[in-house]
Amino acid sequence: MYDHVEKKHTILVVDDTPVNLELLGSLLGGIYRIKIANSGERALKILEDQELPDLILLDVLMPGLLGWDVCINIKSNPKLKDIPVIFLTSKVEIEDEKKGFELGAVDYISKPINPVTLLARVKTHLHLKDISDFLKENKTVLELEVKNRTNEILRQEKELQNLGKLKRFFSESVANQILLPGGDDLLKPHRREIAVVFCDLRGFTHIVAEAEPEEVMRILGDYHQLVGAQVNKYQGTLEHFEGDGIMIFFNDPIIMEDFSIKAIHLAQEIQKLFVAIQEKWLSHKFEIGLGIGVARGYATLGMIGYEGRVDYAAIGTVTNLAARLSGQARDGEILMDVRSFSTLKPSSEIKNAGLVTLKGFTKPTEVYKIERASKLVDRED
Repeated sequence: MYDHVEKKHTILVVDDTPVNLELLGSLLGGIYRIKIANSGERALKILEDQELPDLILLDVLMPGLLGWDVCINIKSNPKLKDIPVIFLTSKVEIEDEKKGFELGAVDYISKPINPVTLLARVKTHLHLKDISDFLKENKTVLELEVKNRTNEILRQEKELQNLGKLKRFFSESVANQILLPGGDDLLKPHRREIAVVFCDLRGFTHIVAEAEPEEVMRILGDYHQLVGAQVNKYQGTLEHFEGDGIMIFFNDPIIMEDFSIKAIHLAQEIQKLFVAIQEKWLSHKFEIGLGIGVARGYATLGMIGYEGRVDYAAIGTVTNLAARLSGQARDGEILMDVRSFSTLKPSSEIKNAGLVTLKGFTKPTEVYKIERASKLVDRED
């Protein structure tokens, strides 16, 4: 029977771009031993060592020896030919991919590299190499065991590919934590206190009616790019991302300190940076604005949907409250509920907007506001 024993695999990363080497090292270094080579010539020199890598990630386009040439050298060397080679390239051409497989590569990953895809492919091919090595040493291994182990590998790869959808919802650092062993437990339904930020683009309905579709898409592209960058910066979770409405929440699936403050800082940062987008499109005769609502409260969170399509959702009054506050906010304003306000230091930058009747809420809501030009608020010590 095949008795798989976990071992620390070694991966040789070959790329002439320092940034790519650093990225690949950071993604893989915590799991595997990494050797790096900044040229094809250097890679072949490293492969002369007694300790061979278990897998090679090989850039195609490099000065000197191309990745194709390095692969030819590897596959023509009896000592090296069984090391799996995965090509990395920014050229996504069918003929190039076909050539890579013809030269003996086991896989082909295009740049920019998707971390989830990279981790899944590397894990799969290392497992397959372990099985191949075992079979060479143990000719009496039962075929059934090989089949079962292969099916398990394919199942694990499918799970990792499904987790690639996490990038739709979470910042990169949060998604990487979920990918760790046992991390998918974070996505099971649960109840937690969160802070919700809802952004609402003003003037969008009028623009859709008046502008060309290409212009509408460019406006949305600028808006989404701005918000997405800040979600990553503040490590928020993206729950709703459709057209002019965007919802982000904090303190789930990863628990964090001062999550209300992070939510408010995110809202202020988005409002301040939005001015540049506003001015850009005003020069094209399109008037747009941005209102933001922030609320804090308990919600039920987890994955919902059906096979082939799932979303990570927050369900509760707090999400509706943030959406209603954003709808009530004027351009440049951030409106927050009293629970969010209670986490802040007293400040002249924060104004009491009084009791406001919001759609869907039977009682008036006590609301506080921050203008776009206000300084960043902080928490109560």
